[in-house]
Amino acid sequence: MGCGGLRVTKIELLVPGGGNGSSEHSSISMANQLGNLVESIKSKVRSTLKMKKGKKPYMKIDKSASVKVEIRSRKARKIIEKTLKAADNPGKHNITV
Repeated sequence: MGCGGLRVTKIELLVPGGGNGSSEHSSISMANQLGNLVESIKSKVRSTLKMKKGKKPYMKIDKSASVKVEIRSRKARKIIEKTLKAADNPGKHNITV
């Protein structure tokens, strides 16, 4: 499993007083690179979580006038249906709007 095409093939641990100076330097460099990679991944995960919690990554689009009219007409039809049912059975249903 790779992270963005980066694949770690070898990790060396530093042992104090062991090996020559050049291999210790390359191990430190590899450790720094690995540390930087871990920090960048943490940062990306944090920013992604913040986006999910707070802001949405898209803008909300307002409803068009025709959609608003359609919503109002549906509500009106429902109220009319309730009124007609109540009128068909007087005394059994209360009209609540």
